[in-house]
Amino acid sequence: MNDLDKTLKYFRIKMLPEYSMETLKRASRCIERFSRLGLDVFDLDMEWIYEYCSKELEHGKMKKSLRSEMGDMQRWAEYTGQNIKLPHFKKEPDPDPWLPTEEQYSKILEACTIRMHTKIRDCLKQKEHERKWFTIGLIIKVFGEGGMRVSELVRINRDDVSEKGLFIRSSKKEKNRLVALAPDTIESIHKYILDYRPETDQKALFTGDYRRLTAAMLRKYMKQAGKASGVGEPHPHALRHFCAARLLKSGIDIRKIQIHLGHSDIASTTAYTHLNGSDVQVEINDLYQNMRNEKFFRGENLKNEGFQSGVQTSGITKIELGGSV
Repeated sequence: MNDLDKTLKYFRIKMLPEYSMETLKRASRCIERFSRLGLDVFDLDMEWIYEYCSKELEHGKMKKSLRSEMGDMQRWAEYTGQNIKLPHFKKEPDPDPWLPTEEQYSKILEACTIRMHTKIRDCLKQKEHERKWFTIGLIIKVFGEGGMRVSELVRINRDDVSEKGLFIRSSKKEKNRLVALAPDTIESIHKYILDYRPETDQKALFTGDYRRLTAAMLRKYMKQAGKASGVGEPHPHALRHFCAARLLKSGIDIRKIQIHLGHSDIASTTAYTHLNGSDVQVEINDLYQNMRNEKFFRGENLKNEGFQSGVQTSGITKIELGGSV
């Protein structure tokens, strides 16, 4: 083990409480790659780094990738005591993901059910065909109801399934949580375990032909479901947004949605709800309309309490509204 390998090992251990292991592994790979390119990572040359960034941009590399690399190198510089400021690429706002409506979401699930029961020519692969589409439909339901991240779903184990939902191990610096699911979804999970789950991984809940399902396989499933339904291809993270907006429109308090999604900051939750001015205006108008329909505003409540023409009669006193006792 050379000096760089040793330092990277201690770098991951030292920075682990502050960053996730996935982030630190990615940073280690980035540092090793820069070292292979000829950069002395123990004495960073800013001129070399700026030249590298310029060439990469000329060759079409995305600023998002460079921002990630420079962020990893900045963490490394701070750890190794190098007092330098690496180039910072401003984060561009991400476009809003395509969010299915309730009708489109139902059509996607319906398409999975139809495909599952469709007979195929090769009868030997019929069971595999049913398993695939049952799994896709179930995963979409879990995403739509649970709103978890892809990295969280792929780490769910069989032991994490309970009668109320799924135990989620956060992929970020947030608390682990229990995500509630509909009873029929829980039943479908148990059916999947008994009838369709390949025994390729003893711990994992969702498995493929060879191992635990990966994030890439989940995204592939989403595309296949979208094509089968004809309404669009739902990205797994878009279903996380869909879940948040759906819960808010159902009247769930946003602080409870924050816990459900696993956000440490409620500002992140508000960005997921996708409220716009027209939504707010419609709800407020409905609220005022309901208030006008109440008996109190029709005057019936006032009459029942003894109010007539602004005067309340009583056996003891007589009070005229707007006057004095």
